[in-house]
Amino acid sequence: MERLTPRKKLTAVKLYLSGLSYDEIASRTGVSKGTVANVAADLKAGSFPEAADVGEHIELLRDLSVDLKRSRLSPG
Repeated sequence: MERLTPRKKLTAVKLYLSGLSYDEIASRTGVSKGTVANVAADLKAGSFPEAADVGEHIELLRDLSVDLKRSRLSPG
């Protein structure tokens, strides 16, 4: 299993929540698609202390981001 630095893991989380695909995240972070999937699974499971309170809302946030991206809109 690939060892992630905290910085790469945080970057993967941010890109995931931004609506990027696992392939896009893997390409940008330089880690495997499987590692990206593991980070996303950990995030959804509440394994990140910083995001433990939002675990149940992770997919909704990601879906919103994907919808905004498809509509060429931004939250700002």
